[in-house]
Amino acid sequence: MDNLAEFRAKVEGTPLIDNAPTLRMKSRNFFWFSPILRKEPEGHMADLVLQPRDKQELLRVAAAARVPIALCGGSTGNYGQAVPLAGGVVLDMTRRNRLVRAAPGAARIEAGATLLEIDRSFKSTGW
Repeated sequence: MDNLAEFRAKVEGTPLIDNAPTLRMKSRNFFWFSPILRKEPEGHMADLVLQPRDKQELLRVAAAARVPIALCGGSTGNYGQAVPLAGGVVLDMTRRNRLVRAAPGAARIEAGATLLEIDRSFKSTGW
């Protein structure tokens, strides 16, 4: 990818992954559950995985984005939405997994939280 070196320089300091086994793992979700989608996402892989730790890193990545980006929460989706069909970057949100606030019937939770983490967070609220 032509813009990848420039993109890497702009997001320097943000945790990134560029080894092939992890890129393959982070470029997948449970798309094979769908008989319709089973073949199209197969074999596609990101060039990089970025793991922003906070809002400032996330904004810096967004500002530098001149490459395809696939957003990935916990990789539990099964429709291929996190598969980078055009290469580029998987934006792995698993470091952004906090429960920001909770109230009866509503919550604000960061994009990388898993259902297990959400359930654990709500235990203290009595939910």
